[in-house]
Amino acid sequence: MQKLLFPDALRELYSRVQSSDQSCIWQGVLQEMQVDCEVSAADLKNIPSSGPLVVVANHPFGMIEGAILGSMLARVRSDVKVMTNYLLAGIPELRQGCIFVDPFHNQRAPLQNRRGIRESLEWLSNGGVLVIFPAGEVSSWDLRTQRVTDPRWSDTAARLARAPSERGCFLCM
Repeated sequence: MQKLLFPDALRELYSRVQSSDQSCIWQGVLQEMQVDCEVSAADLKNIPSSGPLVVVANHPFGMIEGAILGSMLARVRSDVKVMTNYLLAGIPELRQGCIFVDPFHNQRAPLQNRRGIRESLEWLSNGGVLVIFPAGEVSSWDLRTQRVTDPRWSDTAARLARAPSERGCFLCM
């Protein structure tokens, strides 16, 4: 099963990140993938320094968006979690910074996702930052329209943003 879920390149990346001395797992992933993300100090000031925050973004490439947002937000806040695919729960270092859900619409998805929603609500009610990719999967080429598109977004992000309190904050990236 591990061979199927974690192809050799991903296992090698995980091994390098695991042995890196980065204090932020997301920064370690970006460093090992040789990705540099520059964000101006002025833009970082737009991130609230406390209180519940829901960050919503498209997901065109896969794992990289979660790593970029996790790394960027961690420059301002230490209480960041990324809602992500439960298949990544096999990576111990991600367990602390992720909330796992099942995007595959199979029989066990509702149970897995209820657990993820409860954990998200609790996280937000305690003032944390939650990153969500509401399409639930990466963008893909649409043959009909001849362009890259996201699947229809779930309304879960909006519902979570309204839930924690009236002082909650919602950012679309």
